[in-house]
Amino acid sequence: MVERLPSAANTLIQTPQENKPLERMLADEWQALEGDARPVRGGTPDAPGHIALIEAAIAQNEEAAFAESQENLSFALGMRFRRTGDRDVSDDKPRARALFEQQMHRLARVSGAQFETLRGQLRDLPFVPDPQLLIRQAQMSAGHAALVVAAWLADSGLDAGTRMRLRRALDELTSSETWAIEAFAALECGTGDNAGMALLEQLKSLFRQSQGPQRSLTQWFEACRRFGQRRARLRALMQALGLELGAERADADTQRLAAVVDDLRRVVLFLTLESACEQSAQAIRATGCRVFDTDTMIAEVLTLLDQPWVGAEWLAQRAAHLGVATLDSRYALSRELTRLIKSAHDGCFRDETQRETLGEALDVWRTEIAQEGDASGR
Repeated sequence: MVERLPSAANTLIQTPQENKPLERMLADEWQALEGDARPVRGGTPDAPGHIALIEAAIAQNEEAAFAESQENLSFALGMRFRRTGDRDVSDDKPRARALFEQQMHRLARVSGAQFETLRGQLRDLPFVPDPQLLIRQAQMSAGHAALVVAAWLADSGLDAGTRMRLRRALDELTSSETWAIEAFAALECGTGDNAGMALLEQLKSLFRQSQGPQRSLTQWFEACRRFGQRRARLRALMQALGLELGAERADADTQRLAAVVDDLRRVVLFLTLESACEQSAQAIRATGCRVFDTDTMIAEVLTLLDQPWVGAEWLAQRAAHLGVATLDSRYALSRELTRLIKSAHDGCFRDETQRETLGEALDVWRTEIAQEGDASGR
């Protein structure tokens, strides 16, 4: 059980609203935003349409990436929430805040120790008359502070006055465009030092991809590859995108909705590439090339995809540059690159002929290596 600090106003008489379970209060607030008058508890809710879009978008990918992505998305989107589409809510921010609080409340039940640590970052928050002053003194990003405030709001022991002050603070903290990615980045891996803040800025640039000019898929993959704590930051990205998608109205702009789904799909595609490259790197290390890791394999695939033209000589030079010297290691590299190019997503290629051109060059190089082995009696 999560330890709770004593409330500053425990002697106050609680109203019936305060006595309601916190989860039910949050659910009621969410339904007020949704305009759904049906009871919260009861039958299994219908899955919202955006979940079907995501499932269709990621269905073609490998099982490992699919499983991890489904787990993250089910948490991020809150698959129990219903959409009637009957009400037109002009501001999505209250919807996003309600969804965020729901997520934090559920997470608090299974990660009590983590939430106690979060509360400890602003231990006096419930007891000060001006929460924003304390937050400014702590020099937290808006999203990080929103995470801590939400962690406190998940405590059902707060009195009504404290809860009202924290809600007002949360409203202010979630007014920016990037609060969600800041919050989930802090939750997954923390951001405090200069290096962490630099990586957070990179993460923000990927998060805003759906609102700005689209980079190519390989450029987007390269940005992901350079992340420190890559898996944690990609989880943060998926959760922030999922929150944004879950907060969209039923009548949201189709182009905007498709762009956010595409960003989610890009994360899944990168996880698929990472998984495939990990297997390939293991195969190359098995030939004695011990320094060949997953990141090197990802970088080499992206380098190959970035070339307007390649030939067997260029591929041989790349192998030498990577320190892949023995015949067995070179053959394994050519075989694994061929497999990865064949399985790469269509969006990775410059045009319809590039996959075939790269495959032909790799076939020629692999044949040359095999002939070299035959000549040496291998």
